[in-house]
Amino acid sequence: MIEERRRVVISNKKGIHARTAAMITSFVNNIRTKYNVKLYIQKENDESRLPLANMLTLAALRIKKGDVLYVIAEGKNGKEAIEEISNYISGEIDQRVNNIDEIDKLLEEHTINITSELKSIREIKNKFGSILNHMGDGICLMDNRGIITYLNPAYENIFNIKKNDLIGRDVKKVCPSRPSIGLLDTKEKIIDILIRGKDGKRILSSSVPIFAQNKFKGVITTYKDVTELEEVIQRLHKAEEKIKYYEEELNKNNYVDEAFNIIIGNSSLLKDVKRLASKAARTSVNVMIRGESGTGKELVAKAIHGASKRKEEAFIKVNCAAIPENLLESELFGYEKGAFTGAAKRKIGKFELANGGTLFLDEIGEINYNLQAKLLRAIQEKEIERLGGNEVIKIDIKIICATNRNLEDMVNNHEFREDLYYRLNVIPIVLPPLRNRKEDIGLLAEHFVEKICKEEGMDGKQISRHVLSHLKEYCWPGNIRELENIITRAITLSDSEQIDVDTFPSYMKNEKRKNDGLINFINGDLARMEEYDREIVRLALKKHKSFNKAAKALGLTHRTISLKAKKYNLI
Repeated sequence: MIEERRRVVISNKKGIHARTAAMITSFVNNIRTKYNVKLYIQKENDESRLPLANMLTLAALRIKKGDVLYVIAEGKNGKEAIEEISNYISGEIDQRVNNIDEIDKLLEEHTINITSELKSIREIKNKFGSILNHMGDGICLMDNRGIITYLNPAYENIFNIKKNDLIGRDVKKVCPSRPSIGLLDTKEKIIDILIRGKDGKRILSSSVPIFAQNKFKGVITTYKDVTELEEVIQRLHKAEEKIKYYEEELNKNNYVDEAFNIIIGNSSLLKDVKRLASKAARTSVNVMIRGESGTGKELVAKAIHGASKRKEEAFIKVNCAAIPENLLESELFGYEKGAFTGAAKRKIGKFELANGGTLFLDEIGEINYNLQAKLLRAIQEKEIERLGGNEVIKIDIKIICATNRNLEDMVNNHEFREDLYYRLNVIPIVLPPLRNRKEDIGLLAEHFVEKICKEEGMDGKQISRHVLSHLKEYCWPGNIRELENIITRAITLSDSEQIDVDTFPSYMKNEKRKNDGLINFINGDLARMEEYDREIVRLALKKHKSFNKAAKALGLTHRTISLKAKKYNLI
């Protein structure tokens, strides 16, 4: 923006009084229109410039003869405009108008304009005051001397004080600890300072300096009562700390290592198994995996090893039922050359091979009673001797056993050593049969379809809802192993992209239930007592909707029915 400045010395005898100011303003307005410029006036030794447009503004400057003014013009034609205005102001203005009526007319015009401006200012002030009065935050205005000039109703409520007791008084005397007092000297804003009210309230204070025409005029301060908000925040922090604590505790109890991702299924029964197995993997204590044939005991054993600190070491599996009784000892402990006929060279046993890692003894219930004593000693002493040798070999292994037999009955019948039982059964893990977690059948079936098609180099096949429903209706005495075999058969025999029920064995398609008596038979076979117990409790809870009513219907106590419901994951 082009700016022109001109120094002017006032020579008018009476200076610039009201009538003179009216004449100058009228002349300046014509010049402004003529040259399309912005015009300002500034007294010497005064930093502020004022628009040269209003008679009242000009008269208020009380300019006397001999005073020095600066006339400032902004615009392309500023030089021409300032030339005319300077010549006009610097002369004897009073002598330029002889007709008093003309001056009065000018005064009347400016008075009307001033009155209109004052009315607009008054309206703005009223609106601004109304806004401040209805604000939820407390407002305090003070001038550049620290005198309180305005307080809104919210301020009175926050500090429990009447504004008439403070307005017109020095803030340093009535509120000496307020942070806003510092602005009278620094003139720099202060944001979000927490102060305390006399009644213990916590109040957030922010103060901003007010400037007009580059001159410091005072301070405006806002106050927000944050007592309740701070209490809520404190409660929230405490709640977050509690949540964090409970999450950590929950994670400790529910954390499942990613090694268990190889076990397919999301049923609550299987999740419980995974959580328990994950805990068992963190230590070197012995684990006993129980479950029917085909429930995935070996897979769980591999997952426990994979989640343990021994995962980089060997995982050695021994199927105790698959090895002849007279050879099992040498398989487990090894032998020296010449230990028996045919022992042409030394052989390292499974205990040695598993040293530092995990030894999985599958079908542990098939080990004969005499060999159990040597197995117990190896576990207790953590050392072995090869057959035909004298060297004592130290071992450090985690033992995981598995069986589908009732070891407790075997102990009672003196078929399994009681001391060995307790050595091995430190952490028992019971795998549920597939019929008790049918919600996992869909995931397992899809997994096997993908796996088998990939192994056989075949295009992927789909399982329809009808087929899936049929799979869920079957009782699966062979558990997961049987399901895999059925899926393999179906993929092999299916000629389309969709697996069909027609590819299933006849015993699956023709399964019928006999309802002659109280107990339902499946293909003429009875289920385990626990399954009937679970079904009875489930039906009772479904019908009666409460533990009390279900317990009365079954002739049980409330505690018994609730324990059974928890045991069978019915709640």
